[in-house]
Amino acid sequence: MKQIYIFILALFIGVNSYSQLSLTSTPNGVVSVSYGASGDFSLYNPGADPVVLYLWVPDTMNSQNIFYGDDWNGSLINLTWDGTAHVGTIDLNMRNFSTGGIIPTGTTVTDFMLILRHSSGAPQSADLTASTYGYSLSVLPVEDFSRISLNLYTSVDMLHISGLKSNEGYTTSIFDTMGRQIINTTSNSNQIDISALKTAVYFVTLETSEGNIIRKKIIKQ
Repeated sequence: MKQIYIFILALFIGVNSYSQLSLTSTPNGVVSVSYGASGDFSLYNPGADPVVLYLWVPDTMNSQNIFYGDDWNGSLINLTWDGTAHVGTIDLNMRNFSTGGIIPTGTTVTDFMLILRHSSGAPQSADLTASTYGYSLSVLPVEDFSRISLNLYTSVDMLHISGLKSNEGYTTSIFDTMGRQIINTTSNSNQIDISALKTAVYFVTLETSEGNIIRKKIIKQ
């Protein structure tokens, strides 16, 4: 009977944790975040303020055995209120950490740590382990470039794509070095207008309608 009580208690704790914070992960390193959908903000009560998420990947939680993290007041992930919960996305493929940089493709990320907090730094939650709230192991995908003829290059105000089939559709996402998505567009043209981007380094992910993916760092002049 004692074992049954322990099992029920563990199940209750698990359900209660998930009702506050839910991390839904894909095997390729993209994690959807939802906080407060049940109205339970006991991990961190933001009041009427937005919620931001600070994260890091300890060296014991990835196959590179490298610490990946940001300065406390550096790159943060903003969660937005959708009417029912604070929601956002973590893309471990594109995040450029101030310590460790971009996690290499092929890396196994067994877990990571996060803190829910105010943008000013306080108040904040305790250190939270992602797997407690639904995250499961991810292996950041490795592109087989021997099968992909795509290439990306820039001119002053344009991003050019070579190797597309005639009228082949694709989706392009451009991120800054803070991991924020700046451009997300679907097209079948062989070029994208990037004149609105400031002079800086960016990271591009392009996925074709056939499922081919290429990721590349570009420099906007």
